[in-house]
Amino acid sequence: MKTIKIFVLIAILSLGVSACTEDFTNPANLVGTTWKATDVSKTVMASEFDYMSLKFTSKTNVDSYYKLKTETSETSGGSATYSISGKTITFTNPGGTSGGSGTIDGKTLTLTQEGVSLVFTKQ
Repeated sequence: MKTIKIFVLIAILSLGVSACTEDFTNPANLVGTTWKATDVSKTVMASEFDYMSLKFTSKTNVDSYYKLKTETSETSGGSATYSISGKTITFTNPGGTSGGSGTIDGKTLTLTQEGVSLVFTKQ
């Protein structure tokens, strides 16, 4: 009887762990999530930025924000569309220009644009 209880407990714990793992390579799972890059030292205005963030508003749209060290709130950096193929995410700015691309691996999104890579973490 003790063996059965232990097996049932292990099975329940396994289900709980797998339910907590989200697949962010599926656009439906990105909707409503926020991702933040706190190491912005490689950006053009590194000395002025506190952080940058991405907020996924739909299966195809994302809003970007940044916070300056001298400000108390975020500022909108604009909107873009995105698409995902496997672990690769590609951003397109309004007008069709490239907004960069990167990879999603678990709760980490690495975005490269114009030779600069930023690592965003799901909040």
